[in-house]
Amino acid sequence: MVKFFLRFFLLVLIFVVSAVIFLSYFGLETDKFDSFIKSKTNEVNENVKLDFNKTKIHFYISDLKLILKLQNPKVLLKNNEINLSKLDLFLSLKSFYSSDFLLEKANVAFEKNDIKDLTKITNIFLPKIINKKLNKIFAKGNLEGEFVIPFKPDGTVSKKYTFYGKIIEADINITKDYRLKNLTAEVAYGETSHANIDGLRIIVNKGTFLNLQLLKSLIDIKFKGNKKLIRSSIHTKGNINFSEIKKITSLLGSKINYLEDINLTSDLTTNIEFDIDNKFRVGNMSYAVQGDINSLQIKIKEKKVINEFIPSFNPEITFKNSKINFKALKGISGDHVLKLEGEVKFGDEFEKVQITQKYEKKNKKYSITGSSTLDGSSVNISKLNYKKEKGKNAYLTFNTNFILDEYFLIDYLSYTDEQSEIILNKIKLNKNLEIIDLEKLRIKTYVNKFKNNDFSIKKTDRVIISGEVFDAEPLLISLYKKNERKIFSKN
Repeated sequence: MVKFFLRFFLLVLIFVVSAVIFLSYFGLETDKFDSFIKSKTNEVNENVKLDFNKTKIHFYISDLKLILKLQNPKVLLKNNEINLSKLDLFLSLKSFYSSDFLLEKANVAFEKNDIKDLTKITNIFLPKIINKKLNKIFAKGNLEGEFVIPFKPDGTVSKKYTFYGKIIEADINITKDYRLKNLTAEVAYGETSHANIDGLRIIVNKGTFLNLQLLKSLIDIKFKGNKKLIRSSIHTKGNINFSEIKKITSLLGSKINYLEDINLTSDLTTNIEFDIDNKFRVGNMSYAVQGDINSLQIKIKEKKVINEFIPSFNPEITFKNSKINFKALKGISGDHVLKLEGEVKFGDEFEKVQITQKYEKKNKKYSITGSSTLDGSSVNISKLNYKKEKGKNAYLTFNTNFILDEYFLIDYLSYTDEQSEIILNKIKLNKNLEIIDLEKLRIKTYVNKFKNNDFSIKKTDRVIISGEVFDAEPLLISLYKKNERKIFSKN
């Protein structure tokens, strides 16, 4: 008798193990839940129906759950359909032997779907005229991905759903002038095996925008109350021209009217952060750019005052092998800092340049510090009867600040060549570039190897002028000329 029960127990055990293995790997066809699944789907939205050929039930050993795998599933949306690669429903074991349909989770996947399938979904909610526009926006491309949708004990959908998917070789017409081409990106929402985030993440792997390559880039969107917090890091590489730059800067609320032309070849990372509310109002904008400028050609409006001091100056300026760092933590039109270092040509030869510009929006004040070689430039300071020819070494460092149409302050300036030296401290000029105040200056210049200026001026409670020689010829000539900008203001 004992042997009989032992054999019976072993047979039952073998049967159960075999059944579990069979259910785990092969599954068992059943129609027990078919009508219920279809009716429940239609309850969500009358325009949404679920269709499938048959159902296989599997046993999930690790969690002791049942999995309903719908074969050849598709979603019917009005007169459209979307094919799914997978639709798995995770049920409690109780569902198999009771009338309760205890759905715990659903995995919905799609593979190589046309990007225009998105408009099949939006067609349910949006007016036809808007949906037609969306159909033009999503020009071409493929989608693949998977939703994991958990359910509450009462059968309602939990908010802790997740998604991971890919956009493959897509063309997206943002507007008539802006188009993303060959976009390949990953999209993740919630905690998935691919990402652990609180919100939505988009990782751009490649694409093109205008003539720029989109390289590895990141966009994070977090949902806080009625606001979306957006952080992005966009890596671009390539060439962009004047008309394209004007379009981009206008979108960012900035103008470049002081430039006549610009052409840029670069490798840049742009970080943009902002929030947007339910009424599409943008706030807390911050903007930063850093990277390499391979080539930058700009044409500025000619300034007579520049050509007076640097006769060889060419308004068509070229940068190469340069690095840029720009930060505007309160938006591009607010306070900002620009740092630029590299080689620049504003004459016949490239000079080495370092420039830092700061702008304070509150008082509209600019502060500019920098340095530059002037080896390939001619220099002319007519008031000192000083000239430097091209090819002779010279170096300039400066620290200035100004408010447009108010004043220009030379906090510090040092100009040196092989013999001459000019040092200025706290020289303040009015909007006509006439001196209205100064602290001190030191001048020593040579003409044809002969010293023609060697003096200093210092102002405390009185003005003290001292030195060996002062070339007064230009000053005397200027006294007899009319309509010339004065050196000193009458004030």
